[in-house]
Amino acid sequence: MIEALRNNREQAPPEGLWLPGMHLDEEYRTPDDAELETLWEAYNPGGTAEACTDVYGVFTRRDSIRAVASVDLCEVVRDTVLGLDEATGVYPKRRSTYGTGTWYREDVSNPNYQESVIVSAIRALMGKGLVRPVEHIDAIATVLRNWRAQGVYVVANTSTLPGCERGTIQHTLAEYLPGCFDALVLPRNHTGTGSMTKARALEAITTQAGIPLVDMPFVHIDDALRHVNSFRTQYGRHADIGLFVPLHADNKTTEPGMNQLSPFEAFVAADRYFQYRGVFEDTGATA
Repeated sequence: MIEALRNNREQAPPEGLWLPGMHLDEEYRTPDDAELETLWEAYNPGGTAEACTDVYGVFTRRDSIRAVASVDLCEVVRDTVLGLDEATGVYPKRRSTYGTGTWYREDVSNPNYQESVIVSAIRALMGKGLVRPVEHIDAIATVLRNWRAQGVYVVANTSTLPGCERGTIQHTLAEYLPGCFDALVLPRNHTGTGSMTKARALEAITTQAGIPLVDMPFVHIDDALRHVNSFRTQYGRHADIGLFVPLHADNKTTEPGMNQLSPFEAFVAADRYFQYRGVFEDTGATA
């Protein structure tokens, strides 16, 4: 990561230097709906992209849907927090909460100062394509493409920062996961305390796409328990939901069936869940 940053550095004039407290809003602007549709059609050229009306996101319609997969991105298919640690000089540690308090000056720190470091670093890393994928990303891509071929509608459901949309689509998805997703939804609810949870965001985008979510099996893969719990709260009585959590130091659940040792193993467990629910037979995609 550090070597990649060195190779990508450019000499900036004094007025172009970043300072703590700046968020790079102009440099990494959030695309409007029309721009998001254009970005999505370049990634998924198989149909017409449509912006979601009830939550920020975009999707492509498909017929004959048998199941739905909701997939977080950060710490599930890409190592965002490890990239942040390496860029800010911290010993890398997998976690769901990004601020560590060790890479900013404690004498001048405040919530905006810390947030500006996190936001700016992640925007720059994603915008330059410097966030590495997780281990076994090619195998994960094979699983996702097989799901789509078997009638599973696959949604990237991530609360990644505003300004990271282009990098997410053009780097994370296009470079490492081509042909893997039908939709991208960005509820922006990092803490899980806001009203637009990932569970509600999935409901919004599948409803607009004409997919009866509660009438079919679906899964959600996420490393953050606050987001997993939003699905448990909203769909607690739904018999056909599988929740899978790639483990790190601070997210072990009390339900062993949800805990998976790595992101890839979470996808393997979700694949077996779909097989168990009769969505498709064992095709050997996860062997």
